[in-house]
Amino acid sequence: MRKFLIVALLISAIWTKGFCAGENAFDFVTIPNSAETSVNPFSERPASLSQNPAFLSVDKSVLDVSFSRWFEDLNLYSLGFGQNVKKRFNLGFLIQTMSLSNPIEAYTKEGLPDGTVTYSNFQTLLGANFQLTPPFKLGLSLGVAGEDIAGDKKNAPVYNIGAEISLKSFFFSAGASNFLTEVKYTEKKFPVEATYTVIAGIKKKNLFFDIGLLSSQVKRFVAGFGVSLGDIGIKIGLKKENKILIPASALEIKFGNFALETSYLSNPELGATLFTTFKTSFDMMHFYQNVTKKIEAAKKEERKFVKIGTVKDFIETTDEFGEKQIIFNFESSREFSGEIFIVRNKKIAGKAIISDTISKTPLIYEAFLKIRKGDENVKQGDIVVVKKKTLEKQIKAKEKEYQKRLKKLKGKINTAQTLGWETQTQKQILKRAEDFLKKEDFDMVEEKISILKKSIEDLYLRNSQKELKETQELLKDAKMVGIDTVYPESLILRAKSEIKKGNYRKGIMDLRETKNWLEKTLEEMDEE
Repeated sequence: MRKFLIVALLISAIWTKGFCAGENAFDFVTIPNSAETSVNPFSERPASLSQNPAFLSVDKSVLDVSFSRWFEDLNLYSLGFGQNVKKRFNLGFLIQTMSLSNPIEAYTKEGLPDGTVTYSNFQTLLGANFQLTPPFKLGLSLGVAGEDIAGDKKNAPVYNIGAEISLKSFFFSAGASNFLTEVKYTEKKFPVEATYTVIAGIKKKNLFFDIGLLSSQVKRFVAGFGVSLGDIGIKIGLKKENKILIPASALEIKFGNFALETSYLSNPELGATLFTTFKTSFDMMHFYQNVTKKIEAAKKEERKFVKIGTVKDFIETTDEFGEKQIIFNFESSREFSGEIFIVRNKKIAGKAIISDTISKTPLIYEAFLKIRKGDENVKQGDIVVVKKKTLEKQIKAKEKEYQKRLKKLKGKINTAQTLGWETQTQKQILKRAEDFLKKEDFDMVEEKISILKKSIEDLYLRNSQKELKETQELLKDAKMVGIDTVYPESLILRAKSEIKKGNYRKGIMDLRETKNWLEKTLEEMDEE
């Protein structure tokens, strides 16, 4: 690993400043991963999995997303999720990644320049804690951490344990992170930087105060204070390491089940940086239960069947592949297509497919059933059922089809009405068809549609012929008195063509224009 010393485990160098290159690996695991942990290591959110998993405290479900442009050079992202299970048990998941905005200078072991390198890292943790007794809670998180230095990738398992004792408002905790893990670079192994924490403090609903020690490569003293004023929370933190004081502050704004927290962290030697965390709380278990209930209801609905008929007669045959099958006829109470089931003694005896319609009145279908091992033969009088859900789908599809056809016919009735024709009869037939459709009596709907179509055609034909006859009589009168009839004759020819094609409205409008022109011309001649 020729470039290991150059990067000098960059993250630790930024954070601790007193770092001695090459003594530890994966120092980035000690860096804060949210706005909350950048102010103080005490956090009851999923971010605690990388510090002390015993801290994780979830009411129902929580989700945190964090981002930081770490001292203008590193981009840090983290995603945390927490879930409460049966009150005393909390589960959590945390993933964080970090990468350099720009490549950095590299040097060999001898200290000679060696171009530039890219750098990125990640940490993924899965953890849980359990409240053994009301005051005592234990937590554990396990995961994988890794880094990529100029394409040289290293991964290793990481472990975090912790305990917390809560007595009313007072709490005391101890934790150990990233111990017992080593990463091999070239021929030498380096331990992942272990962190040991001891924190004591007071936490109430609207405020907390804590002090503690963090011991890793560098011993740190930490203190934090936070207060919530309605939907606004303020947190102040102070770290002291290598005689350097690092103050931090955070502002949290809540809106319903969501919250936005931004922290400001200042290092006298490195400058300032911001952390931003988006938080939300919800009830995933309730959501999951609702989804499972809907799935179960759908499955239950899928198992429901509706009787549509009985088997009348059948014959046994063999298909072209030598498989035994039964072709049978059954009388049905309603129209259906596709898959059907044979029921005997309240049990499904076989599954068949409708292949043909033998008769419409009464409705008789032909179907075939392939006999498989264990299947019984079809018997006369067997009940034929279909899935209720499939039947409902077919009914809805049929309803939609008839609604579309009736809407088209209704449009023709409205057109006839705008032309001034009497449409009371057609409206009554339409109303009867719509009533039968509501009752799902599709045979009667089909019958009424057929009658209505004929009635509308007769209406249009009768009235168009009447208007054509009246217009032609006027044309005859105009010719007798010597009026030039080229224009009206052309309109009449066009009207006839449109009526023949079924464009009654257009044809009638041409006839009425012709009629108006002829009447006006004849009136003007009479006045002269």
